[in-house]
Amino acid sequence: PAALSARKYAAVDSLVLGVVDAFCPWNDGVYDLEAGPNGVECRRSKKRPELLLSAADLAATYLGAVGFGPLARAGRIEECTTGALHRADGLFTTRIAPWCAYDF
Repeated sequence: PAALSARKYAAVDSLVLGVVDAFCPWNDGVYDLEAGPNGVECRRSKKRPELLLSAADLAATYLGAVGFGPLARAGRIEECTTGALHRADGLFTTRIAPWCAYDF
């Protein structure tokens, strides 16, 4: 919740994410994300998830370089509510793509 609350979003919307984290299982759960004009709030929830995804796939979308749609088409994200993928892409999109000037 802290990371999702600290990020800026491109739209005003809410999204319920079901997250599975094999590496840090204490992160498993459902999260209600609300992005609005007065800020962002993310908290654990008992709501029905609109999207099901791994923490790794959520991390891939976090910076905005990878969209939810392509990951869903690759079988990595499950859309539980029609239109949730489109809304997620709208929330997480960025005007400037992430970039690192250093090679590793």
